[in-house]
Amino acid sequence: MRKSLTKQEILRKRQEIVQVFECRQAFYNGPITLYYKKSTYSYTRVLFTVRSAINAVKRNLKKRWLREIYRTYKHKFVHPYDIIIQLRGNNNSFSVVQNSLVQLFQKIKRLRNI
Repeated sequence: MRKSLTKQEILRKRQEIVQVFECRQAFYNGPITLYYKKSTYSYTRVLFTVRSAINAVKRNLKKRWLREIYRTYKHKFVHPYDIIIQLRGNNNSFSVVQNSLVQLFQKIKRLRNI
């Protein structure tokens, strides 16, 4: 499996995004909220959002962090899901974000042993 994040793995259509939010399956850990629902595709798709009133440079940096963390752990997903990863706040370090996201992945039990 490729470790890169391809275009088909990004959740893009508004209707599909709304369906994930309406499914109301979510977990929270620190600054991260993870919404998910079972996917009809054979692969996991993901959307990254950053909720905070910060400038675009910092917001895009946080999105790059989320993409990198997901990219390194995506090969451990067992079942296909549509996932929305939402980061809140602007005083988070990379290690805090990474630890929170990995704990959420383990919490939903969608990863093999990390």
